[in-house]
Amino acid sequence: MSPFTFLIFIAFIPFLWLEHQIKGNRRFFYAVFLGMLIWNACCTWWVCLASLPGGIVAMLFSSTVMSLPWLYFRRVKKRAGEKWGYTALVAGWLSFEYIYLNIQLSWPWLTVGNVFSAHPNWVQWYEYTGSSGGSIWALLVNVFVFISIKQRRRQKAGTSSPAVFSHLPAVGKIRGLPIPALPALLLLLAVPFACSYLILS
Repeated sequence: MSPFTFLIFIAFIPFLWLEHQIKGNRRFFYAVFLGMLIWNACCTWWVCLASLPGGIVAMLFSSTVMSLPWLYFRRVKKRAGEKWGYTALVAGWLSFEYIYLNIQLSWPWLTVGNVFSAHPNWVQWYEYTGSSGGSIWALLVNVFVFISIKQRRRQKAGTSSPAVFSHLPAVGKIRGLPIPALPALLLLLAVPFACSYLILS
């Protein structure tokens, strides 16, 4: 419950940037693990009130499991390219959430889709998708924002657009944001909001 819900749309960009910058798999895992551990500690510290050792073990275990989709993303991206890598990230994260919600040691508090609990007007379509729809929404927006940043930097450096958009025509820029990514971002943000308010009405 926070007034900063909108930050979920850029919250994963630091991890995407780290994957782009860090060369070693072990260093990347440590960086992601640290980020996930901070997230777990900030959101689920109250578990330690019941049992300090149990809470610490739960947070360490959860942070490790939450880092696995990122390692999967990195592996697929290196072998199959950016487009499949980002697809693997979304699919891997959703698989992790599904498993975590259905095992005996369920840990639902850090499901990304739950971040919209303070804004039910944004996600009236949860009646069809559940919280997993919100997880897909947030992850896709993060990916497209990151791709837009990369495209802008590459255009400034005079290099070509990333492979993930190589099949789309380059038709210019609006305020420095490449056109191929801009419509996707606008649609990803606008369509779910519009659907939600239509359902609400």
